[in-house]
Amino acid sequence: LMRLHFTSGDRAAALRSYEACRLMLDKELGVPPDPETSALAERIRIASRPSRGASRPGSPPPAATPLDKPLVGRADEFTKLVELYHAASQGRTQVAVLQGEAGIGKTRLATEFLGWAVAQGAEVLRGRAYETAARLPYQPLVDALRPRLEQEAAPTALLSSVWLTELSRLLPELRDRSPDLPVPGGDEAAARTRLFEAIVRLGRALSVRAPLVLFIDDVQWADVASLDVLDYAGRRWREDEAAVLLLFSLRSEALATTPTLDEWLSGLRRDIPVVRIDLGPLSFEDTVQLLQALGPESPLAPEGEEFARWIFTETRGQPFYIVETLRTLLERGALAAPQDA
Repeated sequence: LMRLHFTSGDRAAALRSYEACRLMLDKELGVPPDPETSALAERIRIASRPSRGASRPGSPPPAATPLDKPLVGRADEFTKLVELYHAASQGRTQVAVLQGEAGIGKTRLATEFLGWAVAQGAEVLRGRAYETAARLPYQPLVDALRPRLEQEAAPTALLSSVWLTELSRLLPELRDRSPDLPVPGGDEAAARTRLFEAIVRLGRALSVRAPLVLFIDDVQWADVASLDVLDYAGRRWREDEAAVLLLFSLRSEALATTPTLDEWLSGLRRDIPVVRIDLGPLSFEDTVQLLQALGPESPLAPEGEEFARWIFTETRGQPFYIVETLRTLLERGALAAPQDA
């Protein structure tokens, strides 16, 4: 409960939960909270809330807007991701796939979960595949790995020069930082194998420091080379009992139009448990909760059940449409915002 309050941005509620726990234990059992709980409370006291989607400390939080509100209607799915993270942290490599139609909230759920994972001290790498870049080999992995290695003071602390040389095929700037690295060579097939192994060893080195979460958004647009290395790395990490959670999001409609994607998932499932988390529209009750979460003084606060029913009917509970409908109402002046909003 402390973690969930903190991740949603309510530090005071998180610390109140700790105090309630402490008082109850003292009253009923005469014992203090266990060290893990006390340590968590201390981290919450001194830490700032992780910015959404940020994997590096010090990233500025995004500007708040009237529509920047807590996630609703995804408690079961969020809980499942937390369970998978804890299983991965025990050395049981996990794979989770968030799937649903475009705009259903896959990226939003993943972003909230990644913020939670950062608060737990996890190592978070985040990449994204783009439809227009589907032919660029390894592009999602480059996006995930480059920022992390840029912040590493000495990459040789993670990988030996042999494997940094292989990784420089993807990240040539490594050679600028370490001019003494040998020039990668070999035929194409051998070079591919060594590159895959370098990525595996990098992930394993990171997971030794802290549980690793590797998130690839819109994996349906990933190139074949990226899918191959993810399959290889997942199997190797599973064999090595690495503390890794692989998290993917994909549009469910892509499974019908891209047979190779379903084949890739099936192949991955043969070696690693793959948990598919299907996201559907919000219920009417979830829609009401979303509107109520905007606060009684917000211009978007529901004017009784009728307004919520209208929003739900217009959008059919699709989160993207709900937010965009409300945003349009604000922009058109149909809902007047207070001066201090």
